[in-house]
Amino acid sequence: MSTGPSWDNIAFYYTQQKASRAETPVGGDAAAGQAASPPCAACHGAEGISSNPASPSLAGQESQYLATALHAYKEGARSNSTMKALATVLDEAAIKNLAAYYASQQPQAPNVPKPLTTSQWAERCNRCHGVNGNSTDPLIPSLTGQSQSYLMKVLNAYRTGTRRSVLMGAMSANLSENDIRSLAAYYAAQKSRAVIYVPLPNQ
Repeated sequence: MSTGPSWDNIAFYYTQQKASRAETPVGGDAAAGQAASPPCAACHGAEGISSNPASPSLAGQESQYLATALHAYKEGARSNSTMKALATVLDEAAIKNLAAYYASQQPQAPNVPKPLTTSQWAERCNRCHGVNGNSTDPLIPSLTGQSQSYLMKVLNAYRTGTRRSVLMGAMSANLSENDIRSLAAYYAAQKSRAVIYVPLPNQ
C-alpha cells in the first residue's frame, strides 16, 4: 500500500492547526470594509468564515495578501469570472478597506474529518469484492488481476457518474485522486485466488 505523503494528508494537517489572526498593520478602514463585504459573504461566509469547501476563509488573513489577491482578480492575473466581476468595480480604497476588515476578523478552524487510509478504504471495498479484492460472489467482480490504470479509470467513472451504480457512486463520491490511485495500486498488486463454485442439489 502507498505510504508516501499525499495532498489529502498535507491539507488535513493544516486544517488541524490553531487558527490565529494576522498581526500586521491593516492599512485600511475595517468598518468601511465591513459595510462593503455582503457580496463577499455569499461565497466566503459571514465575517469571512467559509462553510463551503470550494471557497477559502478570509478571516484573519494578511491584509496585504488579500489586497494583492483582489488586484490580481481585477487585473486578470487570477482567472475567476465571479471574482473578476466583483473586483473590477473596486477602487484602491475599497480594496484596502475590505482587506482590513477581513484581516481583523478572528479565524476559526474548520471541522474536517481525518482522511481515510488506503487500508481503511480497502476494508470497505472488501465487504463486497472479497478479501484483498478476491470476490466470492458470482455477481460481483474481483478487483485483483486488473491493471492499476483500468481500476483508476473505472473508479473515476463511478465518481463522475459516467458509469452508473448507486452503491459504487456513493462509495466513490468521497474518494480523492490520491485515494483512487492508492486503491488501484493496492488491488493491482494483490494475488488472485481461484474461486470454486459448488452447485447445491435441489432439495
